[in-house]
Amino acid sequence: RTNAVRIAVLETIATLAPPKRNFVFTHGVSHDGGHPIDHMIAGQILSTAERRGADALVVRLRCTTAELTRRIQTPERSIRLKSRDSGRAEHYATLAPLDPRHNWTIDLDTTGSTPSETAALVMQALSGPRR
Repeated sequence: RTNAVRIAVLETIATLAPPKRNFVFTHGVSHDGGHPIDHMIAGQILSTAERRGADALVVRLRCTTAELTRRIQTPERSIRLKSRDSGRAEHYATLAPLDPRHNWTIDLDTTGSTPSETAALVMQALSGPRR
């Protein structure tokens, strides 16, 4: 049912939300791996912004394999029902992020950053000039 829910949410945002209203979507998709539906979901999100006449900032995050391994092993991931299989960290770290060919895309290496610091960098990009 996640596909139906996502479609309903995106349609509601596209047709009812004012363009100045902000929404944050997190979606992991790689350029050369993963499932084709992941590319479709990324396109649906960008299409929703376009339909609303709203700006969209694509943020591509990466960190070192060692840091990703450390993060995957944290107990907090279990609380959020996320995998703690650190053996997948090397695989994930080697995947090239999707190039959405979107005109406002930034790349952030979050290896030494806390979530709050990363959020501050995203906010800085949002308040700066649009690329």
